[in-house]
Amino acid sequence: MKRSHKTRGVVRALTVAAVLSLAVLPSKATTIGLVLPDHPDFYAIDIGVNYTASTTKFEAIGTTDTYIDLSNTPNWIGDLPASYNLTAYITSAGELTNGTVTIQGDTDYDEIAETLLTGNLTTGFEGSAFGATSTGDAVFEFLFTVTGGSYANDFGGIGASGGIVLSPDGGSTFTDTWTSDFTNGGHGYVDNAPVPEPSSLLLLVLGAAMCVATHRRHKHARVP
Repeated sequence: MKRSHKTRGVVRALTVAAVLSLAVLPSKATTIGLVLPDHPDFYAIDIGVNYTASTTKFEAIGTTDTYIDLSNTPNWIGDLPASYNLTAYITSAGELTNGTVTIQGDTDYDEIAETLLTGNLTTGFEGSAFGATSTGDAVFEFLFTVTGGSYANDFGGIGASGGIVLSPDGGSTFTDTWTSDFTNGGHGYVDNAPVPEPSSLLLLVLGAAMCVATHRRHKHARVP
C-alpha cells in the first residue's frame, strides 16, 4: 500500500522531532578511558569540586603538590603559593563549551608563584571531548591544549595535547547528570600529563598498515 505525500511528510516531521529531542536530553555521564603516562605529571591535592547547573560552571580548585619530571623524579612544588585551577562550562546536555586549566607553584622556594602550565580544555560532548562517572570514587577526565607556562616544553610545547584525570576522592555528590548542582568534600586529587595526538596515533597505524601491504605485494611478486 502506497503512502500518501501527507503521510510521508508526517513521518519525516516525527523523525526530525525525535532526533532534535535526543539532542537536548540531559546527558548521562560517560568516561573516555583516559590513561596518562607516569611522567611528566603535575599532581595537585585538596581539590574542591563545585558545579552550578544554572551557570553551567564546573570548578576544581586546589594546591599544586608535586611535579614528576622527565626523568621520573618527584619534585616538591613547595608550600603556598602553589595553586591549581580548572574551570569548565558544561551544559545540561553534557557539552563542554569552554574551559581552561592553570597550574602555579613555587619551584625555587622564593615564595613567589610562577605559572608552570596553562591550557585550553578541549570542547565537545562527553564521551569524546571529556568524561565523567560517579562509579566508585568518581572521576572526571579532560583533554587540553598547552598554551603556556614555564614547563610547557616538558609537555610537548605550545599546541601539544595534555590530559587531566580528577578524582573527587569519594566525597562527590555527582549523580552522572549535568542537570543539578554538585560538590565534593574538598579532598580530591588530580593528575595532569601529556597525551599522544590522535593524528600521531593515526599516522602510526596507517604507517604500519602500509608496511604490511608493501610486504605482501613484494611477497606475491616473488611467487612464480
